[in-house]
Amino acid sequence: MVRALFTAFAALLLLTGCTKLGPDFRPPEAPPVSSELPRDTNVSEAELAGWWRIYGDPALDRLVERAAAQNLDLRAAGLQILQARATLGIATGLRYPQSQQLNGAYTFARQSGHRIDTANLSFDVGWELDLWGRYARGIESAEAALMASVAGYRALTVSLLAEVARLYIDYRTTEERIAYAKRNVAIQTRVTAMTKVQYEAGNVSELDMQQARTQLYNTRAGLPALELAKEKVVNALALLLGTTPETIRPILARDDEALQERLNEAIATGKEGVVQLKEGSFEELDLRYIPAPRFDPHRVVDAALLTHRPDVKVAEHLAHAAAAQIGVAESDLYPSIRLFGTVGYS
Repeated sequence: MVRALFTAFAALLLLTGCTKLGPDFRPPEAPPVSSELPRDTNVSEAELAGWWRIYGDPALDRLVERAAAQNLDLRAAGLQILQARATLGIATGLRYPQSQQLNGAYTFARQSGHRIDTANLSFDVGWELDLWGRYARGIESAEAALMASVAGYRALTVSLLAEVARLYIDYRTTEERIAYAKRNVAIQTRVTAMTKVQYEAGNVSELDMQQARTQLYNTRAGLPALELAKEKVVNALALLLGTTPETIRPILARDDEALQERLNEAIATGKEGVVQLKEGSFEELDLRYIPAPRFDPHRVVDAALLTHRPDVKVAEHLAHAAAAQIGVAESDLYPSIRLFGTVGYS
């Protein structure tokens, strides 16, 4: 009789975890990449992770590093990974005795001059056998949710760094537009003065002088809008980096005095106050603010990267977690077997 009970109990233990209700998740097959698209499997993960370094811009590097360290949304995504990891630990622990309780008591009494001491200690354990794979599916779902959190963190990182780089390029573009606008203001100021001299000498009409002034005033009127656009970019960068605009401006600062000196050298005043432009000087002003990427002409972007997008991986892992929860729900339709035991000393 004892042998039969032991055999039945051993059979139940063997069945535990061997049966899993619910569908087994099968990830979708990666779509084939056309042979006509460029392929290059020599690109390392480290090179792909540091894609912004192709610009060779120290200011952009600092902004990206600070965004990765300070962005609040990225921190929240990191905490979600810790939360998913803790949930996985809880799901894994359910495969072991689900209830564990330790009790103890001690009393003494005196009777007819004698002392009577009583003590007891007990350990209670309750364990539900995982006959239908309820806890195994729960672990599978928690693992998929953890992988989805990791992929979500990577997707957010890619989006964040791309937005930082885009805003930085917008800032430099606006800055270059402002530089050219200031150059045009300097040119038009001197052209207006020269037109006035010619008008006073009777060489041009008053209409020519007023047209020169109108063009100058229109150019000046466009500068505040460009300055406002630049401030908006600074505020957007500060929001992404989780800081104030005052901490962003030193990173973006450039030497405007050197630019003004080059502008003054390009525009000279001749005899009797006549303004003239030095030939070929504007091509040598070096007004380039926008960083230019340094591409390797022999390196192509692997088209297979489209199949490794982190946002697609998030959807795949979430589907896996949901499929595993189907097995957890189906196990509630079947009976469960629980074992209880107590070990004590009195």
